[in-house]
Amino acid sequence: MSKTEVMFDLLADTFNETMKLLPQVKFDKNNRVHQGLMALYASIIENTDSALVLRRAGKAAGVDNILRTNLEAFVDLINLANDDAYYDQMLALYHKDWLDLMERGLAGNPYLAFFRGDPDAAKRLREHKDALKELEKLGKPKTIFQRFQMAGMENEYRAAYKDLSGVGHNNIKALSERHFIYNENGEIEVAVFAEMAEESSLASLDQFVTILTQAGHIIHDYFKSAGAVEAAALMKHRADMQAFFAGGSD
Repeated sequence: MSKTEVMFDLLADTFNETMKLLPQVKFDKNNRVHQGLMALYASIIENTDSALVLRRAGKAAGVDNILRTNLEAFVDLINLANDDAYYDQMLALYHKDWLDLMERGLAGNPYLAFFRGDPDAAKRLREHKDALKELEKLGKPKTIFQRFQMAGMENEYRAAYKDLSGVGHNNIKALSERHFIYNENGEIEVAVFAEMAEESSLASLDQFVTILTQAGHIIHDYFKSAGAVEAAALMKHRADMQAFFAGGSD
């Protein structure tokens, strides 16, 4: 088996074990921080499943976008687990985004015209403004870079996240590398549904494994679940295989 095949099997097995352990997480459903943590973890699990479905179908398009979303959720998960007050950061961003939508809709954006027809729009706009104003007393909503910094993942932001963002934002270099290839005559051809390069495929799968196992460890440890030991073992298993994946050719 190739390293990519081994890594794919590792991700699939890790996902299955993650689902088996999930019911052992007990949390206060009325606690907003607990809700936020579990929602982030659930999103990471679902996104990983979607990536597995695409990979099993031999599809590469969309996988990097899913990975980027997972990476952002993982950063928020780390920050919220480390500091309950981070929930207010997430809430401030929610109100900020809604204000932006409502203000543009009320200003005449045709794609947001429903705001102009809402009789409660003015009231809702004021509520979002007041809520954001109160939350900003605790600090301005952080940028994505600042959120990565808080999580101790500045290097990941400048490397993996930047690369994934190039794909998600249709960076011309990323587009060219994905859709133009040279044939045996040295001529450029358009590639559609091309397979992901072996090195990129392995790195992508590894990042999904890393996020899923570390997120699981954080959640089970935070809630002191009965599956905490097993969750830690899943993370250690990937580390134990480092020598194999870091070796030379398959």
